[in-house]
Amino acid sequence: MKFIVGRASKIPVHIQLQDQIKLAIAVGRLRPGETLPSVRDLEKELKVGKNSIWRVYKQLEKAGLVVLWQGKGAQVRSDAGVHKFKDKLVHCETISDQTLQRLTRLQIHPSSFLYYFQEYLLRATNDRPPLIFAECNRTETEIFSQQISELWSIEIKGLTFDSLKTQPTRKLLNKGTKVISNVYHMDEMRELLKGTGAEPIGLKFHWDRRLVKRIENVSENSAVLLVFDDRDQQRLGRLILEEFRSLVNRPNLRMLLKGMSDITDLANLHRNGRYGFILFSNRVWHLVPQELKRSPIVSRPTLQIDPASLEEVRGRVGVVC
Repeated sequence: MKFIVGRASKIPVHIQLQDQIKLAIAVGRLRPGETLPSVRDLEKELKVGKNSIWRVYKQLEKAGLVVLWQGKGAQVRSDAGVHKFKDKLVHCETISDQTLQRLTRLQIHPSSFLYYFQEYLLRATNDRPPLIFAECNRTETEIFSQQISELWSIEIKGLTFDSLKTQPTRKLLNKGTKVISNVYHMDEMRELLKGTGAEPIGLKFHWDRRLVKRIENVSENSAVLLVFDDRDQQRLGRLILEEFRSLVNRPNLRMLLKGMSDITDLANLHRNGRYGFILFSNRVWHLVPQELKRSPIVSRPTLQIDPASLEEVRGRVGVVC
């Protein structure tokens, strides 16, 4: 299929291309299993640098819309397609037709109105953001809210759990607000949002394979220690401990779980030789001394968004393309 980019548009060319492919998948013009044009072909057709096109394809892969195959290019995922957004897209088409007709009657240029409407949305959603990503620590909140914003080409506001407890923030939440968070935190998220009308949406993540490898490579005579905030130890801590046990290909590896209050000498924890690897949860990472953070056997969980889960969530929150 043909793609068109507007050179005079304020929207960067690679974003225009990315949005057109998303829409083509959403409405069924690009079907599951269909191969997208090659990077070389699009480079010639659109006069766009191959690095920009490759960047678009990588972003679409992260968003769970395409699969990149070595030597075969990009293919639309089998679980991506129009069936998830059909009803919403029909409404979008109707609204678009009606808006264009009204603009014509009022003698307002459609492209000019588009820029005006973008500014209007920016002001309207600044006070009451319809989409929020929340996590227990600021670092992950900023990282994942930015990642999802880039993948969906819309603004996702990032808020920590602590900020969700404050009265000013709670005033931002209403029945139309959707708050995305790690599926592990859904019980906590429901409690935090109680009385606001906001809807919690669970998003799945993968553990970084490099972290799993580091755990697998600890010496035979040492153990792996997972350290959690006391309130998380019993529920979330045990859940994650069991998940790491299932992921790590070392059946006899000792893996232990402790709360922060169980550790009497935090600064010297890595020097006693008992642990080959120590993993602090993100909620307590800011309490770890800098010297301990620099130790090669100390880390915190590193997560990656599950593309299939992100695609499912996209449909639930109404991001149609």
